[in-house]
Amino acid sequence: MSLDQAGGAVISEDWIDEGGTHFTRTFLYIYTIKNSNITFDYAIPCGINANCAPPPTGCVLDNGLHVQVVYSPGYVFQTYNYRVANP
Repeated sequence: MSLDQAGGAVISEDWIDEGGTHFTRTFLYIYTIKNSNITFDYAIPCGINANCAPPPTGCVLDNGLHVQVVYSPGYVFQTYNYRVANP
């Protein structure tokens, strides 16, 4: 996960499916932080007739050292915990 100072967010997931195939899924969001809560929205709006899952929500923990992102029920992994990476 990457959050930029302009309000853009990228969440990228590396997956290995049951057949051993590796693939990456990347999601682009915009975000706002109020207190310790993060609100995500799609950077590219969901199409009019598309069946898009609601964007995740988040929470800043430990004075910004960790971020917890929660997805809607039905998502493979419902909660991700991120930590600040060393540059």
